[in-house]
Amino acid sequence: MNRIALWASMLIVLLVAGCASATPTLAPTFTPVPKATQPAPVPTSTTVPVAVIQSSASSASSSSVSSSSAAPTATALPSPTATVAAATTPPPSIAPGLYMSSLRINPNPPIRGADLTFHAIFVNTTNTVQNYKWVVYIYRADTPNKSFSETSPLLSSIPVGTKEIQGAGSWKISLGGPCENFIARPAFFDQNNQPASFKQPDGKVFEKTFTVCAPNDLPPGTVLPSPTPTPTPTFAPGLFAMDLHTEPNPPTRGSDIAFYVTFANTTGSPQDLKWNVYIFKPGDPNAYGETTRTTTMLGNGINDYRTIGFWHAPINGPCEDFVARVGYFDNENKYHPFTVFENQPFEKTFRVCPQ
Repeated sequence: MNRIALWASMLIVLLVAGCASATPTLAPTFTPVPKATQPAPVPTSTTVPVAVIQSSASSASSSSVSSSSAAPTATALPSPTATVAAATTPPPSIAPGLYMSSLRINPNPPIRGADLTFHAIFVNTTNTVQNYKWVVYIYRADTPNKSFSETSPLLSSIPVGTKEIQGAGSWKISLGGPCENFIARPAFFDQNNQPASFKQPDGKVFEKTFTVCAPNDLPPGTVLPSPTPTPTPTFAPGLFAMDLHTEPNPPTRGSDIAFYVTFANTTGSPQDLKWNVYIFKPGDPNAYGETTRTTTMLGNGINDYRTIGFWHAPINGPCEDFVARVGYFDNENKYHPFTVFENQPFEKTFRVCPQ
């Protein structure tokens, strides 16, 4: 009985509790500890790859690629293939200067007894006209360090580029001998009137070897040039000295030296003049010696005339250079130097050596 009453009491209590309207007590809420605040991420600029198309005809170009849509695929065109030119050897550079590249002798082949003229081919790389007095020295092949003879000096204006210029006067070797070998070396005169050899563009001293034979000693089949008279240059009428050579040639110490002067008379009529040859030492304005004054009727055209008397250098001494100048005397017996066609005083350098 008691047990039944106990179960009934518990049932009543449970029913009463389920019907109660009181507000339930909420469990306490825990406030979370705040985390450390992180800085807002800075947007990083995204590098978009740039397509570089290498082209031989244009420079590289770039384009942006959109992230929202696919870029159209470009069809790559074949790059033009550059044609490689054949390698060429650049021409050698020549330092600025005045050079000689060739020397032509007329007649060719040179023969004994003929008047030989020398035609020099200059190469001027200075970009300006060069004015030089020059000459051609002649050497025997067996004595290349001792000049045998020379042409008359000539003052020339040499233009820029390549130019052929004929030397003054002529040179010849007498008949009556075998074939002989010679060396021609052109030279210019410096500010001290001293000769200096011309050089080739490669820097070597220019020289030309040649052989002079008698006409009957030339090889069979050799065609001799037709003899042509020396034309009278077309300059203003006057009397000019063109060349000078000595007898003996070459001159030697202690021997009687005679002078032969080549005159050009362009006046149209013979001229009667008293003239003379004066000898100077290089650089000395005072005459060292002279020949006997000569009165000559100078014919028209180009002719050689010999001085009266002789001149000789002292027998003792080494080889020595001298300068010969030719002049005439007017009606008042005043001396006037002969000039060349370019209106420069004529002079000829010659060397006297021991016998």
